[in-house]
Amino acid sequence: MAPAPVVNIVAQRIRRLSKDLILPYEEAPLKKHLEGRARDDIALNINVLGEAVLGESEADERFERVLEVIRRPEINYVSVKLSSIVSQSSRSTATVHSIASRQDATSLPRG
Repeated sequence: MAPAPVVNIVAQRIRRLSKDLILPYEEAPLKKHLEGRARDDIALNINVLGEAVLGESEADERFERVLEVIRRPEINYVSVKLSSIVSQSSRSTATVHSIASRQDATSLPRG
């Protein structure tokens, strides 16, 4: 087989196999998935995917999205890679302060 058809077949198979593992962030499809799991009495542990961020504004935006997920009552546990919510410019001496600030924010009430 030529490379392009094989790549397309593999990509389709990966999408089909991961459709219930990799959830959309958009509200409507995420809500539909969460409601379905709740009806089946399935608890969810969410691993928020994300690569290392470059700037403060991107870090702040991603952190706010993580907080939105944490506040959802349907989600029991959230795992976040630190480099996806702390900018590279903050990773020197300011990293400890940034981590502490974000840790305080995660103790916000849910709901």
